[in-house]
Amino acid sequence: MIIPIAQADYVQHFCDFRRAVQDVFPMLCVTPSQTENFLADLEEPGGNQTVFVVPTHAGQAFGRRIGWSLKYLIPSDWDRRYEILQEALQEIKSAFLDSGDEKLTLSIRGAFPSLTIYFAGMLPMLGFEMQAGDITLQAAEDLLGRLTLPTLPLGVRETAFDASRLPEYASVHTRAHAALDFPKPASYRETDWAETIAHASAYEDIRNTWIGLEYDGQIVVSCYGGCRPERWGEIMSVEELAVLPEFSHQGLGRYALIRCLQELQRQYGAPGRVFQIGTWRHLGPRPLRLYLHLGFQVSNVMTLAVLRKAQ
Repeated sequence: MIIPIAQADYVQHFCDFRRAVQDVFPMLCVTPSQTENFLADLEEPGGNQTVFVVPTHAGQAFGRRIGWSLKYLIPSDWDRRYEILQEALQEIKSAFLDSGDEKLTLSIRGAFPSLTIYFAGMLPMLGFEMQAGDITLQAAEDLLGRLTLPTLPLGVRETAFDASRLPEYASVHTRAHAALDFPKPASYRETDWAETIAHASAYEDIRNTWIGLEYDGQIVVSCYGGCRPERWGEIMSVEELAVLPEFSHQGLGRYALIRCLQELQRQYGAPGRVFQIGTWRHLGPRPLRLYLHLGFQVSNVMTLAVLRKAQ
């Protein structure tokens, strides 16, 4: 049974929860300061958040969810953690299947410290699909001082963002992604690049840092990023990079990426800001090799465990 915690009962619940966290987190190598930061960030339930506890034969599982997206699930007893979590997940799964929602998700963070990766192995046995996940990388703003901009091949030139060419940008991203050979999970959906590109172009910071490369009057490379502290914090983010398949292996992606970083720094650079870029595991190792070679370091790895109702 899943027991939601009402506002009036939250103080007592939080005391029990704190004891469980202080017992379990050291075993996950979470430091005392990280533990206190985690507890300090938790607010009383509100909006569409649900704080709950699942009693099991071996102990309790404490959880929080937004809709049917689980934020965490923490056992009250480390030594019996797998018994607790397996029974709790079965209860959560049953409640989800009785709901009107179509998808139950749990984010598995691979970066230290992770509160969920240690029990991720039991999720496929409970019917969860482990999706490919994403990798986030960051670099300090001084990265550009260590990079050299490649020389463009003969006939290729950089071109400024032009809203009238949105269909061309979308075509580059569509064709580049379609050329990738990767196993597609059952839940995979092709990106609507026309919609994605149109949405991105609505933001001034993205238009300001959009880099296109043109050959014989045709856009062959598209790269854009942005910097909106109200959304991303102190992050200068490269959002998308695409190279037409017939123009790959010529250093064009590297050129466009460095130029995008340069524009981000020129227009939005500030003390404390960092560059960030992300990639999906299903895109394969090539983009990751490029980012690591440029000097980016992995800051977070995420896998999404998804349970869907049978069609």
